[in-house]
Amino acid sequence: MESIIRDAINKYLEANDLLSNEQYGFRVGRTTTLQLIEMLDFITEAIDNHETIDVIYLDFQKAFDKVPHQRLLTKLKAIGIGGKVFNWIANFLNERKQRVTINNQASSWYSVESGVPQGSVLGPILFLIYINDIPEAVNSLIKLFADDTKLYGISSTSVHSDMIQEDLNDLMAWTEEWQLQLNTDKCKSIHYGHNNPKRQYLMDKEGTQLELHQDSKEKDLGITFQDNLKFDQHIANNVKKANRLLGMIRRTFTKLDRNIFLQLYKSLIRPHLEYAVSVWHPFLKKEIIQIENVQRRASKLVLGLQNHSYSERLISLGLPSLEYRRKRYDAIQVYRILSGKDMIVNKDLLKLNKPTVRLMSPAEIPK
Repeated sequence: MESIIRDAINKYLEANDLLSNEQYGFRVGRTTTLQLIEMLDFITEAIDNHETIDVIYLDFQKAFDKVPHQRLLTKLKAIGIGGKVFNWIANFLNERKQRVTINNQASSWYSVESGVPQGSVLGPILFLIYINDIPEAVNSLIKLFADDTKLYGISSTSVHSDMIQEDLNDLMAWTEEWQLQLNTDKCKSIHYGHNNPKRQYLMDKEGTQLELHQDSKEKDLGITFQDNLKFDQHIANNVKKANRLLGMIRRTFTKLDRNIFLQLYKSLIRPHLEYAVSVWHPFLKKEIIQIENVQRRASKLVLGLQNHSYSERLISLGLPSLEYRRKRYDAIQVYRILSGKDMIVNKDLLKLNKPTVRLMSPAEIPK
């Protein structure tokens, strides 16, 4: 029943364009990769125009557990969800109880009056509805992936950074009104661009103005962003993870046939080297080699291939090089944006030149 209700709500929300375009979590055609590409495009274009940019990362404290049921129900009514569906959701939320069990000793049952059930089918979409109006509270750019939230904008002058500070204040006022809490100790700012003034932003904590922590890097949706816009730390960390897993496989399996190797490699190692690769696609030769060397070493684990060249090992295993796969990923990402399969906020992200001669279908990717 939960799945039926969720699908009906999703269909209603998307058909009526009720969810914010800045929300990418739990939505078809809106991925972590796409969100990061859009933010990175804004930052790089601003830097090309000799501007500076500040990004503020906000950390909600147990956001899914803090959603007040009655206020959530109010928001459901406000977007037109009523009748039997509304009553079912109200019962779904209000009739929940929980208790604590330690060493076979259980506490008494008590009613749960806040929080959307984590791990449930319906929980994520209810949470999206609850925080859906966050972008309306600010004038700066904002991106959300579920409760992962970042506020950003041009910061070249005090006028610009004052606007960001005002938006930060307004966002904190929103959290107070809707009874969610920000973990101020984990919120931070990153400053991009040459000669960035590095404004010290402030956050209120129990009536005290605290200075927001400034950092030179942040792991944003799994990708390490650095204030110099290099991704060498991200690459180094993920190559290290992949090599560590490769070492575990080498110590665990003394002999590997092709099928077992491919299953282990594709599921455990290669994903670390390719997640959201369109965001951090390397262009330095040393980084390209650094990444490729993981697959180069891995392919030597297969029985009977140790004395073959790298290209021969790839042919035998049916594996393309990682560099080729990155280029293909980029082509697929462009195709998905142009074809409308992935939804973007900035419609100027990709601009096409009209060809004088038609060579192929405009939506065709060569194999």
